[in-house]
Amino acid sequence: MSPGEAAVGDLARAAGLSYSAVSQHLAILLEAGLVERRKAGRHQFYRLDPAPLREIHAWTSHYERFWRDRLGRLKRVLGPTR
Repeated sequence: MSPGEAAVGDLARAAGLSYSAVSQHLAILLEAGLVERRKAGRHQFYRLDPAPLREIHAWTSHYERFWRDRLGRLKRVLGPTR
């Protein structure tokens, strides 16, 4: 196993989920391009692919600033909260 990789069984134990549930989640993440899979014999190892998440972050950061400004204005209008 390489650094940054985890076997399905290890992920299932760490998450407290069944092997089947984790495997199903990983299949969706793999299809979405958010994880990479490496097969070694009967074992499958997964690692995060951060590139798509960076793209999403870059795109949403504009909106984050927009909403932070708007919510700050709303907070000033509504006054202090309890």
